[in-house]
Amino acid sequence: MKRTLLTLLCAVALAVSANAETALVSFIKTVYEGDVTYEETFPAEDGINDKVFNVGDVCSFVVTGTNTNNIKSSNNSYMEVKASCTLTITPKTGVTITNVYLQYPSTNYIGQMSSNQGTCETMSGKVNEWNGTATTPIDFTFVKSSNGPQRIQYMLITYTTGGSSAIETVAVDVNAPVKYYNLEGVEVANPSNGLYIRQQGNNVAKVIK
Repeated sequence: MKRTLLTLLCAVALAVSANAETALVSFIKTVYEGDVTYEETFPAEDGINDKVFNVGDVCSFVVTGTNTNNIKSSNNSYMEVKASCTLTITPKTGVTITNVYLQYPSTNYIGQMSSNQGTCETMSGKVNEWNGTATTPIDFTFVKSSNGPQRIQYMLITYTTGGSSAIETVAVDVNAPVKYYNLEGVEVANPSNGLYIRQQGNNVAKVIK
């Protein structure tokens, strides 16, 4: 067995022992069909700026900025976040967030996203994803999408409780290529609809596609 694969399998074992769980945050209605540990759905509301939303014992989030942001009801319900506004996700005490997956209704309503820690990337045209190790607030700043404000259908947050594993404390090499593996350690070129191991340099985390 190659050393790289053996190292990955050891990392998988450590990641599993960290008891990674997932929290689903949806708006108006649930559009995600996978299994999650915890789920919270928020109703339509105008002017959500500076309002703190609690997601059980996992985290809280708040949208701040100069524009009015809203939770909207439509055929594809969503939370509207305008350009230059910031979405801050704050882990609760004892929680470590390792992945934030943002789903959009179409490529027309997704723009670039940056954060104050970890790494961000746009995937498949309808997904913004963050990876890192956060026990402190994560600030996401958005730019304008091609059709105006970004429209987030749901947020899938992967987290652990009770402290960080050895894998979680390894620094991320932002220049390293991102690779995905199934739980048997086999590399997957185009992961979809399942649980995978995401590797970027020495950073390894479980993610749901």
